[in-house]
Amino acid sequence: MSTVGELTTLIKRNPGRFSFGVGSATHRLAGELYKNAAGLDVVNINYRGGAQVLTDLIAGHIDFMFIDAAAGMPYVRSGGFGR
Repeated sequence: MSTVGELTTLIKRNPGRFSFGVGSATHRLAGELYKNAAGLDVVNINYRGGAQVLTDLIAGHIDFMFIDAAAGMPYVRSGGFGR
């Protein structure tokens, strides 16, 4: 999947199956705004910081997260994201 629209469709087809990581207040706000605006049933998993969220995302323990572009782009460019 490569777009937010594709992610949204997938989540709507599988309510309650997907989880997103929360490592800061900004992550929580972004996740809750997306969840509420799109009407999604997703679970948020709380972490003590963004680095732990990123590690679990790459390992496949959570399905998605919100991260600033500067922190996430190196992983996107290297193919580290996406399953």
